[in-house]
Amino acid sequence: MQQNLSYLDILNNEWKSRRQMNPAYSLRAFAKDLGVAASGLSSILNGKQGISEKMARKISSGLGLNAKEEEVFVSLVNAKFHRSEKKKLEAQKKIGERQRQAASFTSLSEDSFRLIADWYHFAILNVMTLDAFDGTKEFISEELGLDRGIITEGIERLLRVGLVNEEFGKFSLKERKNITTTHDVASNALRNSHLQRMKLAANSLQKDPIDERDITFISMGIDKKKLPQAKEMITKFRRELAEFLESGEKNAVYNLNVQLIPLSRRNDNE
Repeated sequence: MQQNLSYLDILNNEWKSRRQMNPAYSLRAFAKDLGVAASGLSSILNGKQGISEKMARKISSGLGLNAKEEEVFVSLVNAKFHRSEKKKLEAQKKIGERQRQAASFTSLSEDSFRLIADWYHFAILNVMTLDAFDGTKEFISEELGLDRGIITEGIERLLRVGLVNEEFGKFSLKERKNITTTHDVASNALRNSHLQRMKLAANSLQKDPIDERDITFISMGIDKKKLPQAKEMITKFRRELAEFLESGEKNAVYNLNVQLIPLSRRNDNE
């Protein structure tokens, strides 16, 4: 995985992800979401303009980084641009500590970020479990209806992180195991992943016959104190359903989205 991460890697990863989600998403729109001028963001991305610590925290908020990710981003900025040599050294020390701890820092590496953010990586892994899979990129491309270039990029990333084997030009899972992400973390990669999967569900609603999909909803008046228990029940349901569907013949790849979201907005500003 990438170790020498820079603040520009984080910005460019997010810029790329948002454009993939919406090809019409402009640099001006990105700048607005980050709370900076479009001309300033262009200069930042081109390495022609530095970033203050105050601006770094403002940008972190626009990126949707969680607290640990924000500290990494701010440290990367301070290590390069802070006017105080003492602050620069402190930032470099923090980065070194994050690298040693690995968890938060590594989760922001490009491979790890893209693995979580882009839905097709886990879809590729699941295609490799199908009974008819012949080990080729062509099979995966046809099964998922994705361009060969996207499949190639995805497989190369899966090879780098050690989830896939290649032998004589054929690919296979390195180890069959369940992979999950952290829960209840405002991770930008996770948010992008959820957005992509909801878009897939919307596309399915338009093009897939009703006997091949199930998209239903229910609205409820609830006791919010029960939400932690409700999340545990949803997790248990997901795992039990996956175990049921993955037993026996494997002839298709499906995605399950379970959405429990608030509709009440009365207390938003409290």
